[in-house]
Amino acid sequence: RIGAINWFGVHTTSIHNDNRSICWDNKGYAADYLERDVQKQTNGKAFLGAFAQGIAGDVTPNHVWDRKKKWMRGPFMDDFANARLNGRLQYEHAAAIYDHAAKGHEVTGDLDWAHVHVNFANVAAAPEFANGKRDARTVPACHGVAFMAGTLEGPGMPKLVALASRFLAFSVKMYEYATSVFQAKWKRKRLRQKYKAQGKKVILIESGERRVLGTSDIKGLVVPGCIDPTIRNFKRLHPKGWDEDKPWTPHVLPLQIILLGDIALVGLPAEITTIAGKRLRNVIEDILLPTGIHRVLIAPYSNAYCGYITTNEEYQVQAYEGGHTVFGQWTLAAFQTKLKQLALEILKKAASRQVLDEVQPPEFTAEELGRRSFQS
Repeated sequence: RIGAINWFGVHTTSIHNDNRSICWDNKGYAADYLERDVQKQTNGKAFLGAFAQGIAGDVTPNHVWDRKKKWMRGPFMDDFANARLNGRLQYEHAAAIYDHAAKGHEVTGDLDWAHVHVNFANVAAAPEFANGKRDARTVPACHGVAFMAGTLEGPGMPKLVALASRFLAFSVKMYEYATSVFQAKWKRKRLRQKYKAQGKKVILIESGERRVLGTSDIKGLVVPGCIDPTIRNFKRLHPKGWDEDKPWTPHVLPLQIILLGDIALVGLPAEITTIAGKRLRNVIEDILLPTGIHRVLIAPYSNAYCGYITTNEEYQVQAYEGGHTVFGQWTLAAFQTKLKQLALEILKKAASRQVLDEVQPPEFTAEELGRRSFQS
């Protein structure tokens, strides 16, 4: 035995965002505990304990309100003690499974895979995943005020700034609709699609179109940089040539299904909530389980990152997760649509598969990456 891997779904946020040092958080502690345990039993033989991330979009290790710091934390005042505790819980469960691995399911079969790049800024969702709607689709990435406001364990912009941002965003929306009557028909259609797809999201940043509060002239934005560090960085970076034709966040994203014998590993370039992950896994299971696949595992954060995937119902609440579901309220439906297509292809023999990249991700020069670099 050379190692073990698991997919416990829990955020690595035991250490809060006031820490300025590199830390492996709860999963790092869990891996360390498991490796030390096994090596102790095997006289120091090399062993790798991998605690991969699972479906964790809305799963937190923090459940105590800290009145002083005004955020949720673990049971202890010290973040590192909380990380060690949560890591130990994961380790203990993993160790128990590992100790009985010989009596568990033996993975057998061949290795296989299917991979595709998809432009998620423009995906028509299948009606079966979109409450029967035939016009459900995604649009270029937008971040909502709810995203910038943060969470109970990682606060973002101050409440007053968030309130002002909501007012400004609403004003921008009204202005865009009012002036659209003087624009070309294709521009009016694009505007309607944006607000229809984004639904209840109060749009602050259009990272796909490189705009903040409706303007691409970031340095001239009426909001002063002193009220929020994110706005300050936007204003500072824009004069350096940050207005190139590439999006601020990725929209061409990789999807992959890897068959490890009778285990299917589905790679997602995002973090996905519990129920969204269950619905997505059900789609893949319906296709692959009848063919002899024993289990389907969702592996988020794989090879790229675009934000969150929430259910349509969760999206309507517009909490942090919905504000960070950048392609709109039908994001999950779009992923279900594309992954169903990929799962059907992997059933075919490799030579017969029609898995073609719609488009390739943009390549950045060293100079372009340099213009996007900043220090917090």
